[in-house]
Amino acid sequence: MIANTGAFNPFAWHSNRRDIRTYVIYKLKDIDFILTGEYTSAKLVNMATNAETGLTVTPQTYDVGGNTLVRTRITGTLASNTTYYINVDDQIFTDCIQKTTCGIEVEASNLCDDMNYAWGTDPAPVGVNLDDAVQSEVLEFEVETVQIVTEQGTFDKAKRQKKYTTVEAVLPRAFFNMLSAMAISESISVGGLPVKNVTVSKEDQQGGMSKVVLKFQFIELENKNACCDELNLDTISQTGVGGGGGSCTGYAVSIANASGTLTATASGIAGTSIYKWYRNGQFVSSGAVLVTNGVYGEYRVEATNSGCYTASSIYLADPCDAMTIEAFVTNNSINANIENEISGTTYEVRLNGSLLATSLPYTALTTGTYYVYAIAGNCKKVSGVYVVIQNTDCDYTIGIDQNNNELTATTDAASPTYTWEIETPLAGRVPYATTQVINMAGDGIYWLTIASGTCEKEDYHLKQDNKPRIINVLTRQQGYEFNVYDIPLLDVVDPAIELEVYVNGTVQTYSPSIPTSTNLYSIKADGNLIISSVAALTNGTIKIVWNR
Repeated sequence: MIANTGAFNPFAWHSNRRDIRTYVIYKLKDIDFILTGEYTSAKLVNMATNAETGLTVTPQTYDVGGNTLVRTRITGTLASNTTYYINVDDQIFTDCIQKTTCGIEVEASNLCDDMNYAWGTDPAPVGVNLDDAVQSEVLEFEVETVQIVTEQGTFDKAKRQKKYTTVEAVLPRAFFNMLSAMAISESISVGGLPVKNVTVSKEDQQGGMSKVVLKFQFIELENKNACCDELNLDTISQTGVGGGGGSCTGYAVSIANASGTLTATASGIAGTSIYKWYRNGQFVSSGAVLVTNGVYGEYRVEATNSGCYTASSIYLADPCDAMTIEAFVTNNSINANIENEISGTTYEVRLNGSLLATSLPYTALTTGTYYVYAIAGNCKKVSGVYVVIQNTDCDYTIGIDQNNNELTATTDAASPTYTWEIETPLAGRVPYATTQVINMAGDGIYWLTIASGTCEKEDYHLKQDNKPRIINVLTRQQGYEFNVYDIPLLDVVDPAIELEVYVNGTVQTYSPSIPTSTNLYSIKADGNLIISSVAALTNGTIKIVWNR
């Protein structure tokens, strides 16, 4: 296994090709990453055809405190609509990789040669695409205020606001490490725009995936506010627009809210009051009535009349801010927990941008990242969940009970079907019965197959009342080396005479040395049976007969 260099190697690595997780797919623009150590060759391997495409391997060394660090940079180009894995020196292998041109691209770069990367000589930034990412905005008001001094005293007014953007995507877990390391780089951009104050968090899901949340600020928006860049202090302090005057006994103002239309009513003093409205500390309008047009926040009205001053506030909470959605999956069924749901909310379930359903729950049919949307007018909330399709058809057991010459198939399958076969040296394996209970006709191997839904499971019973030999059958075998439980192979004096070995029904010839060609077998010093690796099994059956 290799060491991961953080920001410059997003992949999960395996030391065996068989460990590649086909359901974990990295969506990338092109290949460009760095490995710790020295490597000589790298190639893209087509998952469907096994065709290989060479990648560029560039060795790099760094002098850090008198110590030489060795790194290897690997670059290359991906073809569209093709699934690959990366093979490095025939030693380490990635999960699946696909090219993407959609999503949000995050890039990072440095001005100097640090972090074991030749930034100065190679100006190309390190980047990653957040495929199928979901973007939303969160507004937060800065604590910084400006103090307004009037005849009524000193008041704090908001001067500016911060605008954060949140990007959420369901990604392979290794991407979290890469994004976290990129966040400390000297220059970071999202979608081609420079950002700052980057934070990364994650929530692990099934199938080696994580819900990754990237939060940041666009730099060009840092000094902006919702209405104007600077408050007009002279205007605010004028008596006729909300300032001036003193508190007078009995003088008060109330606010009535009718579907977002605010009406101020002053009382306690005869005559006409002057009204001034502010939202989140920013002046917005004059007059007794204010139409908010669905803009939420804290509204304050200041009233003056005949040298008297009073004020009142009302907070209009955005129901969209309060509504939350969290998607989850149970036995392939996708649903969501909705809090503070807005009346009239509708739902959508999407996969790879395609609309699949407009209601919940939804039963997923394929493995992938599903996004659940809750939509109420202009309010849209979304949550993603990664689904690994579970085949529940195979959740059953089988067995064979013997009572004298009678065999009974046992299972906890919901709707089983039974198929019996008998195997003899002369006739081979032939159909026998389709009932749950059978009577044995003679010596042989009685094979039982129980099917339920799309799944089949197999068991066998050996009857050899009249033959002084031992038969052992191994089913669903993988590879080329096997442990034979019922026959002590090291006790066999002459394997060529005493043993009969069949692989998938084909007789094998004994070899005193490790086989190098097909249809040969040998016995290892540890007592295991070994066949040629050239003919390794993927789902095979082995029968061994010991004629003692």
